[in-house]
Amino acid sequence: MLPLVPLYQSLSCFRSFMLNGWHYRFAIQRYSSSIRPPTPPYSASSTKKSGVVTQTFDVMIDFRRQQARRTVLIHLARSHSESELYKLCSRVGPITNMTLYTANKKECALLEFSNEQSVKNLLNITSHFTNENRLPCASRNLYFASQYTGARLKYPPVGREVQQLDDSIIDKALNDIRNVSDQIRFFWQKTKLTELDSRLRFFVASLVEEALRSIFVDTVCLPFGSSVNTFGKSRCDLDMLLSFEDFRDKNTKYDGKMQQLRFLTKRSYLNDRFQAQAYLKILADTLKHFMA
Repeated sequence: MLPLVPLYQSLSCFRSFMLNGWHYRFAIQRYSSSIRPPTPPYSASSTKKSGVVTQTFDVMIDFRRQQARRTVLIHLARSHSESELYKLCSRVGPITNMTLYTANKKECALLEFSNEQSVKNLLNITSHFTNENRLPCASRNLYFASQYTGARLKYPPVGREVQQLDDSIIDKALNDIRNVSDQIRFFWQKTKLTELDSRLRFFVASLVEEALRSIFVDTVCLPFGSSVNTFGKSRCDLDMLLSFEDFRDKNTKYDGKMQQLRFLTKRSYLNDRFQAQAYLKILADTLKHFMA
């Protein structure tokens, strides 16, 4: 189960982030992976100056969101069943990337298809647990009950996340470095978010967005702060921005006039801090109790 930070705890950050806007240019390095490089890095055009790839922040966010929508997270019932899982998933659509990692002593696979239709095809052949104690919620967070006892693929096209160094090892290495600047660079290099970390963060945000879109059709959920500014630390908490403002462009016709037929909805007072906190707490509790 992936940890979710209660959304209402980051309300002040939400407002600050919304006021500042995110339509600015941002110099970012290509996301390097300990597993394999992302394919492609970013599909939009880029400019290269002095060896630094300059991308707009919007382009990076759009790429990560599209990548997250093509991704499923699968918990493996037993170890060494990744070959069987890969063969099963490859039948429903072409696979771009499959990465294994360990969370809470359990094997997990983050699997990215080349298109969203393949994800829909996979969900169509997915069933619920028959245990009556489980709520029948559907999402892209899946469980694979392996029953295959045959031979494994000799060279399965699967990557594995490299384990992070233990804190004691990092502390010892820092003591051997005399220059403070070099200590900062070393610490950042060894504790920064990996490619897998970034993909998981956008994946969780896409699950939240998907879960709430049955009520709020134009919901947008985005990671922000350390998750996207390249200064994030591995295993740190995930801050998310939840916005319902995506409907405004749809409300206006091409001639600039408002649509006459509108959805009847309840009035809210989101400008009130306590009211906004109450709404966010309800949404966070809903995710906590119903989403795996």
